[in-house]
Amino acid sequence: RRARYTSADDAMILQLKGQRLSWSAIAEQFPGRSAEAIQVRYQTNLKTAEEWEVEKICGKDRREDGGWKLLVKWKGEEEI
Repeated sequence: RRARYTSADDAMILQLKGQRLSWSAIAEQFPGRSAEAIQVRYQTNLKTAEEWEVEKICGKDRREDGGWKLLVKWKGEEEI
């Protein structure tokens, strides 16, 4: 059984995810923990309800600058 995540671990996960690193790159900072385990920790304990709602509405598409791609359909028009 692995050691519990500390508040410092959680802060580091949030910081590295904020830098838009891949899960495997983040896992390199946590010897003995897999990328999948860290992703589960993030999604079940650290990700905010607001982030979940944005992904639900926008999907996982991001713009090149890191912002969200909002796809809006207007009646009779194409997606923008």
